[in-house]
Amino acid sequence: MVAVGLEDGTPLAFDEFNLKRDRDRNHLAGRVHKRLGAIDSTTYSSMDVAQDIDTLCLWVLANWEQRSFKVERFDRNGTLPQLQPFLKPYIYDGMGSILFAPPGQGKSYILQIMAICVANGLEFPWPCVPAPVLYASFERTKRTLEIRERNICDSLGITDSHVDYLHARGHSLKAVAPKIREYAKENPGCVVLLDSITRVGLGKMVEDTTANAFIDEMNSLNSWIALAHTPKADSTTQYGSMGYEAGEDIGIHLQGEQRGNSLGIKLEMVKVNDIKKAPAEY
Repeated sequence: MVAVGLEDGTPLAFDEFNLKRDRDRNHLAGRVHKRLGAIDSTTYSSMDVAQDIDTLCLWVLANWEQRSFKVERFDRNGTLPQLQPFLKPYIYDGMGSILFAPPGQGKSYILQIMAICVANGLEFPWPCVPAPVLYASFERTKRTLEIRERNICDSLGITDSHVDYLHARGHSLKAVAPKIREYAKENPGCVVLLDSITRVGLGKMVEDTTANAFIDEMNSLNSWIALAHTPKADSTTQYGSMGYEAGEDIGIHLQGEQRGNSLGIKLEMVKVNDIKKAPAEY
């Protein structure tokens, strides 16, 4: 995002765009110049505004590229790093997971159970290492999540979930991403759980650009797991671009079977990076 304002802090214009795109920079410059006072717009021409914005964007591009990346070698004599599970075998430190199933199979309930287990460092139903947990909900209402949380806590025999919630129903991931990054910065080593990819509003699910934008945003965090749906014609694959499967570290297929008022759940790892697949769980 590029913002331009007066010395007293008064904003003139701002926009979010690719800094390398000349058309967008010129559009911003034109808006800024139109909003200058009569005297200022005379002494500070539209060409001067455009040149200053070009200079700023070039400086940002050059410095960001230089400071964000470095070339390095691994120390073969140092201690070999280990992959740390937060919730074994589905959530690992520094990795991203996607759990997918058709609608109505219990995905959201399972995800919320996982959130509470990690936040409390429980040993059952999965062995967990305690960590700060943010549950970002794009699909469920605040009331629904509160009811479910109380049911889960009662079932697990705990009094407090210790889970932080971000209620974003009706909003896009782009709108709330700064808040999620702020949480991750304030809570190092946190786990972010997202419900669901279908609702984040980044674009058409079948397009690679949409999948890449989602994966890039989530990978800017430490560790994450997100819910996804399956297409109507095939309940064994995740709906959308192959970019989701390519970008995940762990893929988890959930299957549910309804019997009366009971719902049976099967969790099966269908993709893993750098760890071994665990047997299916029921």
